[in-house]
Amino acid sequence: MPLKPFTLAVLECDQPLDQARIHRGGHTGVWSALFADAADAQGIPRDRINVIGYNAEEGLPTLDGSGNKDTDEDKIDAVLVSGSRYNAWGDDAWIINLVGFVRECVEKKVPVIGICFGHQVVGRALGDIISI
Repeated sequence: MPLKPFTLAVLECDQPLDQARIHRGGHTGVWSALFADAADAQGIPRDRINVIGYNAEEGLPTLDGSGNKDTDEDKIDAVLVSGSRYNAWGDDAWIINLVGFVRECVEKKVPVIGICFGHQVVGRALGDIISI
């Protein structure tokens, strides 16, 4: 039985800077290129890594893969939460849903990578408190 690819869900929380968007097509494109280069450097076939993007404002994936796009019903192995210009402690419905999703990932031992805003969302999901 062949090994299934490692599936990384990239949760796009905003558009990247123009330069990255033009050359890579968004956060998913940036991370896909990075992981493809890393796979090449380690001699890992590129088809062993499946990077799938989700617009976090429009909806989040399910961890077991049911109903997810482009996963062939495969579960998600790890999640990357992108950066954003938004406030990670905001009360927007999509941010609240994102925090809950990250909390679910942590509870189910699914690795989560947070970049800037994403890292703050991870902190919020874990109960971090910000004060000034």
